[in-house]
Amino acid sequence: MPYALWWLVIIETVALASEEAHEPHVSIPRGLVLAQITLVALVLLTWFFAAGAAPYAETGAVDYPLPLVFKKVWGTGWFLTAFSALAVAGMIVSYNGMIYATSRQSFSLGRAGYLPNALGRVHPTRRTPHVSLAVWTAVTILFILFGRFYERATAVAILISTLTAVIWYVLAIVCLVILRQREPALVRPYKVPAYPWIPVFVAVLSAIAGCLYVWSNVQVILPTVCLYVAAGIWYALWARKKVLSVAPEEVAARIAEQLARSQPSPGEAKAVTAAVPAAGFVSHATAPIFMPSDPLYSRHFRTALEWIARPLLVAGVLSLVWMILRARGTVPAVFSEQAEVASVVALWVLLFVVVSAVGLMSTKNQQE
Repeated sequence: MPYALWWLVIIETVALASEEAHEPHVSIPRGLVLAQITLVALVLLTWFFAAGAAPYAETGAVDYPLPLVFKKVWGTGWFLTAFSALAVAGMIVSYNGMIYATSRQSFSLGRAGYLPNALGRVHPTRRTPHVSLAVWTAVTILFILFGRFYERATAVAILISTLTAVIWYVLAIVCLVILRQREPALVRPYKVPAYPWIPVFVAVLSAIAGCLYVWSNVQVILPTVCLYVAAGIWYALWARKKVLSVAPEEVAARIAEQLARSQPSPGEAKAVTAAVPAAGFVSHATAPIFMPSDPLYSRHFRTALEWIARPLLVAGVLSLVWMILRARGTVPAVFSEQAEVASVVALWVLLFVVVSAVGLMSTKNQQE
């Protein structure tokens, strides 16, 4: 499970392109959904064909089963060489993605004053964070070289990154709920679909994944805690005094606060909503027939999908808890193993399709 979470951590780099997108409230959520669909499809296909082409006793004993499968099926000819070259190219792309993501994060923090200001500089001509890119390219190269002497360096880095990501997922959901409660009338170009069901679902899954670290005796919990403590000390002693009031993040926060003060209170907003009929509400006598090309048709269809997603999300969490308890031998089997596997797979396939459709339709409707 901790290694599987690394796939999601890589997908998050899509969100870092928000400042470079023309319509981030449309393109960023759509890019995230499409990236997740692509990832799940490729992972399942890789697992299916690797498990079908060679016995698990062989593929499960190696870290990289695909070269083993290619060698068993096609031998050691030119095809294996071409595949190896393609795999190396994919690794280079992943390193470039990590450098891109890390440089954007450190650039934003350096620009705001949380990190040294030099990381927040941009190239005078190309307007790219060249200092941050150079720094984290050098760090990545040093890390790769260090991995030659300490074989578990990559594994430790992945486990720490995924554990901090799981913690951040839970904190992000908490912040989302607090923001919705404190500023219900805040202008939101994009709203999380099926709120609060999908956010709570993500928080619960993240909490379960965090518990798996403890159950698996992963030896990265203490280093992760030390990193958080070091970051807190850094902020308390240095960064807290260096935060720039003119940084875009701080300016946006102040603008949002002023807009929230100028908006009506939740009670006033409810009164206005009650006094004015909701948009799109018509009596049954005059209700028009919507065609699939009409925006209202898509909006109603997405609402129906959100209602369908709610019980599926609850069932997904319960099935995950059931699988963990069954794997640990806490609860006995109720059905045959084949029936359990088939029902869980069918549930999660349906859940994946419905949630993906809701995510894509939410970006389309808000764009319209």
